[in-house]
Amino acid sequence: MRFRQFTHFLTLVILIVLCIQPVLAADEATSYYNIGESYLAKGDYERAIAYFDQALASDTTMIKMSETLLYTYQDKSYAQIQLQKYDDALVTTGQGLSLYPKDNMLWNNKGYAYYNLGKYKEALAAYNNAILYEPDYTIALINKGDTLSKTGDYSGAVAAYTRALETDPGNQDATTGLSSAQRAAASASALSAANESRAVQFYNEGVGFVRLGQYPEAIALFDKAIALSPNATAARQDREIALEKQRLAQQTSTTPVQQPTPQTPLPQQTRQPTKTTPLMYAPAGAIALMAGIAIGRRR
Repeated sequence: MRFRQFTHFLTLVILIVLCIQPVLAADEATSYYNIGESYLAKGDYERAIAYFDQALASDTTMIKMSETLLYTYQDKSYAQIQLQKYDDALVTTGQGLSLYPKDNMLWNNKGYAYYNLGKYKEALAAYNNAILYEPDYTIALINKGDTLSKTGDYSGAVAAYTRALETDPGNQDATTGLSSAQRAAASASALSAANESRAVQFYNEGVGFVRLGQYPEAIALFDKAIALSPNATAARQDREIALEKQRLAQQTSTTPVQQPTPQTPLPQQTRQPTKTTPLMYAPAGAIALMAGIAIGRRR
């Protein structure tokens, strides 16, 4: 009986010992996290990150169950952003999102890191994910508006700021952003109208040069029209026509003119000198001699 009691007691002790180590490990990770949080609140981001790293290096089984692990990734990436370590923040948010792919705060932090690296397309995608998983996420909506303004999409920025004010009426950042985006949109609209007018003028001048056969000048004017109005279909089409006409004109001017093949001149016919007989061209002395003989005979 005593032996059985001892066996039961020993079994209970072993179970307690086996359970103590995970609990201690869990307490260790939690302790590191809590210390990191205290430094984060003080603005000592370097030390906060160091303790968050120690928490992540510990057994995270228990802190994962209590979502403290998620908070560790969130707060570590936040501290890295405050230190302007944006590449490090992207690594941390990537690690966190591999475990918590729908966490809106990690997506927002990732977007903010991309934004400060000048990668606005990636930032916008991250903010959209944050808003997808939390449609009323005011900070992500404001950050989206800032990103759209940076890329010149002022109408999109106005929509984002307006939505942010719907989730948090009176938000100062959203109010300021909305006012700025509206002014920029109005200026962009006025500039666009002026550019369209100028583009039409360049196009018409280009058409005139095409008619005159001055294709390089026409092409240059069409290029100006397209630069001011990227969707100027007529300018693009006429530019291609001018290029083709210029090519044909250059081809014609560089083709050598075929000269007629010189013919071999026929030899001039020369008259052969007529042969004369001595009777027809007798020397004058001979004639005189013959005349003298004839006279002598008459005597």
